[in-house]
Amino acid sequence: MRNKFSGLILLCIVCFVFCEIEQQYDEGLAKSFMHYAATAGCGSTRIQDWSCSVCSYNQNVTDITIYSSDKFQTQAYTAYSQADNQIVVAFRGSVNPRNYISDFSFTLVKYPQCHTKQDNCRAHLGFWNAYKGFNNQTLQDTLKLKNKYPTASIVITGHSLGAAISIFAALELKNYVHIDYIYNFGQPRIGNKAFALYIMNELPQIKRIVHDKDIVPHLPPRFLGFHHESQEIWYNANFTSYKECNSSGEDPKCMDSVIIPSISQHTFYLNVTMEAC
Repeated sequence: MRNKFSGLILLCIVCFVFCEIEQQYDEGLAKSFMHYAATAGCGSTRIQDWSCSVCSYNQNVTDITIYSSDKFQTQAYTAYSQADNQIVVAFRGSVNPRNYISDFSFTLVKYPQCHTKQDNCRAHLGFWNAYKGFNNQTLQDTLKLKNKYPTASIVITGHSLGAAISIFAALELKNYVHIDYIYNFGQPRIGNKAFALYIMNELPQIKRIVHDKDIVPHLPPRFLGFHHESQEIWYNANFTSYKECNSSGEDPKCMDSVIIPSISQHTFYLNVTMEAC
């Protein structure tokens, strides 16, 4: 009996340690994923050829498929990294950070897949529709890549609008396969608090990187009922330090402490300029 009890304690300790390690923010990975996210904003030919300037940070990338939606002016791609044995799903950011208000309604609608006791789990209609504009193509091709490379880890990333869309993609994909990394940059709020709690329960591996006073993570504003999911990683202006914020999604000591946000910081993350194609 004592041996069984001791074994159970050891198992719990091992699980706890590995779970904690798995959820730690990795700046090295973030830099790699940031370049994947930036690549999504380049022209389709340069992505397909892997010839853009930001592409060169990640080498030996194959199996590239590009997706676009004319209706929502969105773009994404899936690819396989031979160097890191990773399947990458990356979504393009907004063409102009100033066009959030004009391009997307701030309407909150019920998210039917949200399994909560409360009937108030609501998502941003515009971002959700933007994801649906891909018609599950990214989902289907990611599963094909996983079948082709069964030992590969899966990475989902995006910047700005692309970050918002990536969460809806991850919520669908996790029903079929484990997602190893979700690193997003300059992500806006995508739903209410109940939706944020649902996301945190379903996708605890999310790392949501914010550049200092970047304005987009402050949109849509909280007074309209929106709430961020955790975990926020809040960087200072020149990326020399960062703070791993609390599990609330709206840590008052992180980006919520900013009084006057900045538009210019939105297009520059981890010393990568989003237009650098």
